[in-house]
Amino acid sequence: MSPHRSLGPILCRLQHLKTVNAARVADKPILLELYMSMTSSSLAPAARKPNTPGALSEIYRNLDQSTRKEIDAEVDKVFVAKTGVRRKLDETDMKDRLLVRQWLLIRDAVVAA
Repeated sequence: MSPHRSLGPILCRLQHLKTVNAARVADKPILLELYMSMTSSSLAPAARKPNTPGALSEIYRNLDQSTRKEIDAEVDKVFVAKTGVRRKLDETDMKDRLLVRQWLLIRDAVVAA
């Protein structure tokens, strides 16, 4: 089975959010940048900026552990499809900083969906 087939529902969900709920994210530039860069294989421009946890991070932190695990699995699939990086990221390592920010942007997009 192609890895892209398993990503179909996730990417469709993000595409739906991008098109149908554009007004909902219009005031959230970081999410909008992520959606606009979904078809690109490079990092979202917002990943190059310092991460400031917002409302979506708070929502994620308040979810139960099983829901967070489901979200993490979805985010991991999208992250691998977008970046090609399959290894565990080290958030304390400077060389992983941009990748960690990209992962967090994708996580916020999934939480928002």
